Amino acid sequence: MFKFKSLGLGLVFALLFCVSSFSFAQQEQKVKKVSIQGNNNTSETVILSKIRTKVGQPFSQKLANEDLKRLYKLGFFSNISIDIEEFAGGIKVTYFVKEKPIIKELIFKGNRSFSRKKLTREVKVKVGEILDEKQLKQDQLAILKKYENKGFQKAEVNTEVSVDEKTGQSIVYFRIIENYKTRIKSLTFVGNKDFDRKKLMKVFKTKPKGFLSFGILKEDVFEEDLERLPLYYKSKGYLDFKVESVNQTLSEDGKWLNIEIALSEGGQYKVVAIQVTGVETFPLAEVESLIKIQSGEVYSPEKLRRDLEAIRRFYSARGYIDARVRGKTSVSAEPDTLDINVSLVENEISRIEKIEIQGNARTKDKVIRRELNVQPGEIFDGVKVERSQERLQNLGYFKEVDFSIEPTDEKGKKDLVIKVEEQKTGELGFGAGFSSIDDFIGFIDLRQNNFDFKDFPYFTGAGQKLRIRAELGSSRRDFTLSFTEPFLFDRKLAFGIDGFSRRREFLSRDYDEDRKGGGFRLGVPVGQFMRADFKYTLENVDIFSVDDDASDFIKSQEGDLVVSRVAMTLTRDTRNSIALPSKGARTSVTTEVAGLGGDADFVKVFGSSSVFFPFFDRHILMLKGSGGVSEGFQDTEVVPIFDRFFLGGGNTIRGFKFRDVGPRDENDEPIGGEAFVTGTVEYTFPIIPRLRGATFFDVGNVYADRDDFTLSDLSGSVGVGVRVNLPIGPVQVDYGYPVITDEFTEDEDGRFSFNIGTQF
Repeated sequence: MFKFKSLGLGLVFALLFCVSSFSFAQQEQKVKKVSIQGNNNTSETVILSKIRTKVGQPFSQKLANEDLKRLYKLGFFSNISIDIEEFAGGIKVTYFVKEKPIIKELIFKGNRSFSRKKLTREVKVKVGEILDEKQLKQDQLAILKKYENKGFQKAEVNTEVSVDEKTGQSIVYFRIIENYKTRIKSLTFVGNKDFDRKKLMKVFKTKPKGFLSFGILKEDVFEEDLERLPLYYKSKGYLDFKVESVNQTLSEDGKWLNIEIALSEGGQYKVVAIQVTGVETFPLAEVESLIKIQSGEVYSPEKLRRDLEAIRRFYSARGYIDARVRGKTSVSAEPDTLDINVSLVENEISRIEKIEIQGNARTKDKVIRRELNVQPGEIFDGVKVERSQERLQNLGYFKEVDFSIEPTDEKGKKDLVIKVEEQKTGELGFGAGFSSIDDFIGFIDLRQNNFDFKDFPYFTGAGQKLRIRAELGSSRRDFTLSFTEPFLFDRKLAFGIDGFSRRREFLSRDYDEDRKGGGFRLGVPVGQFMRADFKYTLENVDIFSVDDDASDFIKSQEGDLVVSRVAMTLTRDTRNSIALPSKGARTSVTTEVAGLGGDADFVKVFGSSSVFFPFFDRHILMLKGSGGVSEGFQDTEVVPIFDRFFLGGGNTIRGFKFRDVGPRDENDEPIGGEAFVTGTVEYTFPIIPRLRGATFFDVGNVYADRDDFTLSDLSGSVGVGVRVNLPIGPVQVDYGYPVITDEFTEDEDGRFSFNIGTQF
């Protein structure tokens, strides 16, 4: 037995010696030829560029293995092998590759509800590219998801790949079995005692089939609905709320789905006591006054969150940006009651060490820094930092503006890092539009909102604004040139110049109007949210083409007048957004005096204020009021018709004809007045992305003389509308119906007002 084992071990060692000797001999032998086999679509040059095994060098198995890894990383091959054979006194190394097929065609079978074009948009595998099996599986699921989102809950999607081995090309088949649409017949709740179904359905985006719903079940949307339901209950104080079960049952024919959601509401918790701890720097009563939730109220996590945020902002505005504020609830002795403990860790006050700006390739550093409300060396005011971020975002120069706080080596000092992602700020637009006021319009518009006249040939980066616009329409011809330097001499002083030529033929049936002139502007901020603007304008106004049957008043306005005027405007703007404000307000008051030379002498004071209130998810209430008075002096007894106030139409009181509210002459032609007042209540709400609905109430009047002003004689309208935010520009359509009319508009019917623009 011992001899047998010894003989066996000897044979094993001999075999290992032979293998190692052969491997050693391979490594010592030189490579005489490198060959590629199996590549039909991949260039041999590309393959050889990844191979480190070279002719004339000793063969290395380790290097050959690394060659395999590099070739696999190309992503072109499904299998690769290496063959080694003796050749011309050395060895020949052959790389056998099996290529992944090239997609020759995508074919969809069984798709009745979606066209081939629509389904092709859902897949990422493309004709002419290498077939990626993993991506093909994802595309299969994407098509299935599209069908499920349209109600085809029983749809099936399968894939099949047919490969031509000679050419290495493949045809990808998507075989679809649509079956039938499944719609939601009912969605009911069980266990809801304190909230009826109507209230709970407001939380859900998923709806049964009805007049305004297709009844399609989208699983991801339904999951979000189920997540919102506990949030809704907890916002009402039901902290123990649970969704016990969700049962979905299909009808026998599979076309209808019934959904039942079982709930456990639990009790409604109320607040008993509120305690604040950890306040050391400021008076305790001052911090406690920031807490709005009161003892005896129904507990709301959202209210507590707002109170904690108010305390955080209080500390942040005073430099305590590292202050930690926590709210903890604990169950009280009484049933369904709880206590709230607000604990603070103030930490130390921080100052700004430096401000670093990143990502601004075109925009100059100083353009960004001048918008900041904080500077190095100052106390780190977190509220001012947030306002600075809003200001930069509202410039329109950047896609993203991100502020971050970085620690430094020095205690009590932080760096503020601003990262921006720039976007295009220049625009050349050609377009056409139609409005209910001035009919068809064609325009060309060149604008650069980040202009720099010194930066040839790009002319960007200094934050200046340039606009050249020409509008030609069936009843108007406008030409405008405008340039603004927002920081003159690197100070917070905006300077602008304007030139214009405006011809209007839609203002009246009895006359046309032409204005030509120009002017300059100066503007300066007053505090954080206010600014003052001064403007001087010199223009020639021509009232022409006066109808022979026009009233004596309109005939008296015929001819040219040179108007030299100066205006001052004070504006306070606290809106959180310019494009779609949901909170804050904007108020402006303008005083305008004409008579510094020229042919007309009058004074006008007018202003407006808009306040925005957020409700629910992107629901917005706007309250707006406007008013103004004017009066002639010296040789001007009556304010000229081209500077009187007019109301009526899409931009003022909707539902009335353009300029149709207020005084008229004996020919029933609007002649405007020397005073006006308007008010608007408008509620807008989201319908689908980019589309909002609106309801509104407009009221107001124009008075021939400012002494005639009274709030007892107003015209008003109610209506509905839509707001569409398209890439080609905003579209606003409203239908207003007069509900309060004056003696001139007793038979006024409802009407649409709209502004639509299309760019090419």
